Amino acid sequence: MRLLILVLSFLSLAAAPAAGQEQRSPPTARQRGGTLDLQFDLHTHPGGAPANPALGITTINVHLTIQAKGVRVDREGKLSLEAAGEYRLDSFAAGAVSVWNDEQRHDTLQGTGSIAEDRTLTLKLEWTHGPGLLIYTVNPGGTFSARQPAVAVQHVMEWKLAPASRRDEPLSDGQRREITTYKARRPSTVVGTQAAAMTESVEIKHQRDVEIVPRG
Repeated sequence: MRLLILVLSFLSLAAAPAAGQEQRSPPTARQRGGTLDLQFDLHTHPGGAPANPALGITTINVHLTIQAKGVRVDREGKLSLEAAGEYRLDSFAAGAVSVWNDEQRHDTLQGTGSIAEDRTLTLKLEWTHGPGLLIYTVNPGGTFSARQPAVAVQHVMEWKLAPASRRDEPLSDGQRREITTYKARRPSTVVGTQAAAMTESVEIKHQRDVEIVPRG
């Protein structure tokens, strides 16, 4: 019996870490909180894109940037966001009559997502065309303006992203800040905008503070 107690005591000492050593908490679901910053971009190629020839449009430029900052991520890794940004479209049509269009709208972006334990980010974004103003110049003719109503149809985008990079920043009081970034771009499937070819992209930064648990 005495021998068994000695053996058990030895095994306990062997399993115990040395005093003063530190360990990082494992990435459990309770630690997947933090905050997230997101930037969504939709744009044509630099210099504009050819559009629908049936409409006589020579070139079209589209640009939209929407940013969401400080989005809360809960302990299960779930998140939701809503943000707004300015949409800009300008185009030129040449023919017997030349037409320049300049359209500006106040667009919105809603999103839901989740971060898995392996840090994979699953994201669903819904972009909505808000109301705005169209200014167009006809030569010959003059310059005119027209209010543009909001568009009820949403453009839905789904992304599944692996981390592009990860780094740690030391903090005081035995903590560190873990920063993970995600990036992706692809041809847009948006319909409308005179059939111009566009690119949609997302850039995301997720950060959370993690406590370094001392051993012993």
